[in-house]
Amino acid sequence: MSHSTLPDCEPISASTLSEQPGVLVVRKHHFLVRWSHWLNVPILLGLILSGISIYWASPIYQHKPDPTTGNVDVAADIGIWICAHVPGLHHYSSPPDWIYNHMSLGPGMLALALRLHWLCAYLFMLDGIVYVVGLVKGGGWRSLLPRRTDLLDALRMFRYYLGFPFAKLVGKEWFLNRALRIDDDVAEALYSGTRRVPTYTKSQITSLKNNYNGSTPDPGYISGWKLTLDGLASRLSISLDIRNLLTRFSVHEQITRLVCVEGWSAIAWWAGLRFEDLLRAYPPMSQAKWARVESSVNLDASGNPGPYFMSLDLATARHPQTLLATHFNGQPLTVDHGAPLRLLAPVKLGLKNVKAITRITYVAEEPRDYWPNVDIPATTESNARVSRVMVAATVVIRLEPADYESEILQPNSESTLSPAAGTQVYESNSYF
Repeated sequence: MSHSTLPDCEPISASTLSEQPGVLVVRKHHFLVRWSHWLNVPILLGLILSGISIYWASPIYQHKPDPTTGNVDVAADIGIWICAHVPGLHHYSSPPDWIYNHMSLGPGMLALALRLHWLCAYLFMLDGIVYVVGLVKGGGWRSLLPRRTDLLDALRMFRYYLGFPFAKLVGKEWFLNRALRIDDDVAEALYSGTRRVPTYTKSQITSLKNNYNGSTPDPGYISGWKLTLDGLASRLSISLDIRNLLTRFSVHEQITRLVCVEGWSAIAWWAGLRFEDLLRAYPPMSQAKWARVESSVNLDASGNPGPYFMSLDLATARHPQTLLATHFNGQPLTVDHGAPLRLLAPVKLGLKNVKAITRITYVAEEPRDYWPNVDIPATTESNARVSRVMVAATVVIRLEPADYESEILQPNSESTLSPAAGTQVYESNSYF
């Protein structure tokens, strides 16, 4: 069983990447790209303020005189509406000028506005050139190359953004199902086998809470634990214990961020076998596209047996950062974190990362997940928590192009994880 090491050091800058071939570094964009982005803010602000001042001197977009106010200027109409409907502005002295007084350089500033507008226009073009130079020097242009799936991906994203405002109108159950599915659909739309989530150094590790919410299983299940595989090409049902897994498969390590739907995240050091290696050793049936990952030792909120199960598409299962984790922060998993085997899919939200896996079943159609079957009171807080799935799925979990990374985790005999020690700990359950 091969292992690998991770450096125990401070974060390494992109400039030292070539000197640290064993470290996975997510590089920042070239400094010219970063600076050009920030310079856009004052430049665009100057264009807007000066542009409105220029328009104020000669408003060309006019309509027929308003029968009440006699006004012909669209921008003045907006100012009148704001002063009429916004509390505290009802007594504003000149409602037609509200937009101009608050979003321009002020009256009588045409000459200055013209000069500033041209200056900002030239600066904007120059800033664009700087941006392009930064893309070329930093290699970021590669991520702008079109892909055949771009149009389909955009349509998928548009479909979900269009439906989001109507979520509360159709009830809690639909909202919950849609919110939980968004993680899968967004990930599918953005998925690429060459993209990975950022990784970190040991100095960046943070604490990871139990999150069993007071219903942590009793460690007694460990002694008889087995992983059952169903839906295989062989049509057999296979059972494996932790010794089988640790001795047959190579162990890979990574330090990644686990993102929870509740709004928190944690950086942790994980180790385990790649899900893809398990799929190669025990191939699923040919029509399988999904895995149903289940923990039969899970407890519900009342402390009663309540199996936990989630769906995982096989494309994500084959992702190089998707592990069946056996170790956490250099030690065998404890019950708190899903001993002896848990799913770690950093491209997914935490609710997909099933702890204490006991069964994996491969199926052709997407299976139902655990949470839509749970009766959660439709409170403002519960809806707010579920709605954060959409934010987390699209914002928090960032995928970086592989071009920006060096390969991490090369097998190394100096690993901090000893196979013999790992197996012995699991047999003795001494880590509880």
